[in-house]
Amino acid sequence: MISNRKLLRKGIIDVALLLGLIGCIISTTVFEKSKEAIRNNSVSVEDAFPWVNLHSIVGIIFIVIVLIHLWLHRSFFKVVMTKKLYSRNRISTFLIVAFILIVFSILLFISGFTITTLHVHGFIAFIFVAIATIHFITKFNQFVRCFK
Repeated sequence: MISNRKLLRKGIIDVALLLGLIGCIISTTVFEKSKEAIRNNSVSVEDAFPWVNLHSIVGIIFIVIVLIHLWLHRSFFKVVMTKKLYSRNRISTFLIVAFILIVFSILLFISGFTITTLHVHGFIAFIFVAIATIHFITKFNQFVRCFK
């Protein structure tokens, strides 16, 4: 049985995850002017997308919160891995794969930021957000129980 304190901690992390996801989505609007500048060849890709911007900062915080969330659910992942229950937990499995792909796309930025890596990251982020939304909806009852 999970203690109320532990349940509340998971609930707080879940709220932080939701806020982080929303923050990442909203902060992408920062790039609209940058994309237009690149299309007009008035600025280089590296200058249009500086590392110190709202989206990058929120994204890094979001990734740290996701890692904390995964750590809190480590016993669940051990069971899924040892008993090979991937097909019974498809959404969670797809979400983990999408998270790994998001981290991979960020590593692409570190190795060399181009308009192609921007599109790859955007596509992977879209998939991640879609799966995360489904995951949140399917786990909503468990989320509400964290605060009872």
